[in-house]
Amino acid sequence: YLRLKSIQRITEGTVAMERAYNAGAFAALRDARTKTPFRVASLGGGPGFELLAVREFCAARLPQAEPQLLSLDLQGAWQPCCEALGLRFEVWDVMDGDGL
Repeated sequence: YLRLKSIQRITEGTVAMERAYNAGAFAALRDARTKTPFRVASLGGGPGFELLAVREFCAARLPQAEPQLLSLDLQGAWQPCCEALGLRFEVWDVMDGDGL
């Protein structure tokens, strides 16, 4: 499951970042003269594959961005996967309203 989904999710995440970049969504980051924090949370993020896409996209296209990446998921079993990939993880239930 992880191997198959990693290819799909990283590809989808990279395409989404590329589309946003081409639409000018990252103009402020692209034009920044110094390192700039760029916070991204993945809701229901599981192992964090989309966040890997963000990190790699920033390294290639937005080197001045300083990604701060967080995977939020109800299932705490994903935490070791995220941490092994160098990502932050927190257990979070979108339905409880506490995080809103």
